[in-house]
Amino acid sequence: MLHHRLGNISLIGSLRAELKREAARFPILLNKVVYSGSHAGDYLPTEIVKELEELASFKCSSKKSDAFMSQFRLQMLELVAASLSVMKPIAF
Repeated sequence: MLHHRLGNISLIGSLRAELKREAARFPILLNKVVYSGSHAGDYLPTEIVKELEELASFKCSSKKSDAFMSQFRLQMLELVAASLSVMKPIAF
C-alpha cells in the first residue's frame, strides 16, 4: 500500500489556483483531486494519467508554486503506478 499526503488546505488551494489558469487541460485534477482540502470515499479514473503527463509541461506563476506542483506530480505518478500494479483505483 502506498500513501501520500498531498498537502494542507492552503497548498491544495494554491495548486488549484495554478491549474485553473488552464482548466481545460486538467478537468480530473480540478474536479476530483484539488477541489477540496479533504476527501472521503473519492476514486480516480485511469484517465488521470493523461493529465499527469500534461503537468510535465505546465509552468506555474512562481518558482515556489512550481516546486509544489512538481512534488504533487511525482506523488500522483507514484499513486498511479501503485494503483495499476494492483489493478485497484486510487482512493481518497
